[in-house]
Amino acid sequence: ANIDPDAPLFGGIVSPGKALLEEAEKAYTAGDFSIAMTNYTAAAEADPHLYEAPLYAGDTAFVLKDLPAAAKWFARAIQVDPDRETAYRYWGDAILKFGDDPAAAREKFINAIVAEPYNKLAWQGLNQWAQIEKAVILAPKIERPEAPAVDPKNPKNVNVPIDFGATDDKTHPGASAWMTYSLFRATYRGGMFQKDFPDEKGYRHALKEEDQALTMVITGVKEMKVEPDKLDESLRNLIELNDAGKLDCWILISGADDGIQHDYDAYRKEHRQLLHDYLARFVVHGGPN
Repeated sequence: ANIDPDAPLFGGIVSPGKALLEEAEKAYTAGDFSIAMTNYTAAAEADPHLYEAPLYAGDTAFVLKDLPAAAKWFARAIQVDPDRETAYRYWGDAILKFGDDPAAAREKFINAIVAEPYNKLAWQGLNQWAQIEKAVILAPKIERPEAPAVDPKNPKNVNVPIDFGATDDKTHPGASAWMTYSLFRATYRGGMFQKDFPDEKGYRHALKEEDQALTMVITGVKEMKVEPDKLDESLRNLIELNDAGKLDCWILISGADDGIQHDYDAYRKEHRQLLHDYLARFVVHGGPN
């Protein structure tokens, strides 16, 4: 992890790059970019774990229109902490501004989202890129039933809201499978969560729960053998994502609530490329390859 230059380290010692970083920032603000670069470089050497030093060195190189130097510094910041979005986004900006490779810029912007999908700043670069390249950023639409909720009059009971009109197979072929989604989530909340997460104090909506609930819907629809063109958009998208091995990616990036977001870091650690590929294939539409 990167180190905050203002935070005390072990034994109360502040980052050895802090003073140099401050001098660099003063020079940058004053427009003395050469001095700023010298001090950012020195700060990065003084504290190899200081994310801000290579990040701002890259930003300074960007101001100086030196794309190769900017790329070198942004890559170094990413080595310090690959799970922060800023260096990827700055790098993509630099490529858009001074490079001639929109596909490479898109890759950096996608990686920024993989790093921090719940940070609105992480999406700015990709949205800007899409405007320039006349592409569309749009996640697959999957409308899920309302979540089960604890009965306020009897906390031991879990209410399961079911819209019988929306789950009528005659008007919505395959839609009755959504009833299994709601029932499973109620069962999971009723005790299965604690078995799967014994160290957590209370229930939260989890990736494992959502994956199992949606998988049951998929299984139910396939057992009905409904022709794909008769399924609604949500069911078609659900099956396509599952068949592509990207269902969990959709859940975590495009369908997550506060509870599911807690599972993201662990998933990203093992499946970074899968998350990238989900965004590239299912969320980014159009633009150069």
